[in-house]
Amino acid sequence: MEEKKEKEESLTKQLYHFAGSYKYLSILSTILAAISAFVALVPFYYIWKVMQEVLRVRFDFSKAAGISTYGWRAVGFAILGMIIYMAGLMCSHIAAFHVQAQMRTAMMNHIMTLPLGYIESEGTGSKDRHRFQCSNRNISGTYPSR
Repeated sequence: MEEKKEKEESLTKQLYHFAGSYKYLSILSTILAAISAFVALVPFYYIWKVMQEVLRVRFDFSKAAGISTYGWRAVGFAILGMIIYMAGLMCSHIAAFHVQAQMRTAMMNHIMTLPLGYIESEGTGSKDRHRFQCSNRNISGTYPSR
């Protein structure tokens, strides 16, 4: 049997490593998204209560009680659900931008430690520079041809 390879860190743990202290915003955003999903269901309960009241009075709205209260509660919970969702979205975006910045910094630090190898022997950008000049020559006609 083959030996087990060392178990790699899960993607979430790797992202939390880059997030640093911002990982709590990621966790908070998940919790807020779940709360917002449940709060977003409450308006449907109040809409059901309005429909129940309308059917109870059989369209004689002078006997109806609480329809406007149920309607405003439905609107209030819909707005509350959106506010909670936006708060969670803001938390996740703040954490994501921090993770992105940390990953970019780590990548650049890694690139700076790599050996020059092929780049040292061939130079940088010679082929791309020629392609760029050829494409721009067609546009402006000012670059000399090779």
